Amino acid sequence: MRMDNKTALLVINPVSGVSQPDIIRSRFERSFQEAGWETRVYQTTGDENLEEVVREQAASEIGMVVASGGDGTISEVGSGLAYSGIPLAPGMRSLTIWGSPSFLKMPCICC
Repeated sequence: MRMDNKTALLVINPVSGVSQPDIIRSRFERSFQEAGWETRVYQTTGDENLEEVVREQAASEIGMVVASGGDGTISEVGSGLAYSGIPLAPGMRSLTIWGSPSFLKMPCICC
């Protein structure tokens, strides 16, 4: 995890996986901001090359990515992060499981 960079990116597919994107976005922003992180949100349209979008975001100094959507969204985000050293938290359910925001102190989430 790039602990020197506390910017987290949420990649959310509003029509796949969990179908409450506004609630997910709000929880993400609140949880990370309370833990001292800045946040960015990218909402998919289905027309983009998501792997490339994530690769470009990874190059722009983010410290963590949270992906919310179905298997395809998670897979494309993971592929975009490959070899970047940036951890991926697959879904906002992760925030509940890890007891957000305390999980942000962990040395690595996954990937």
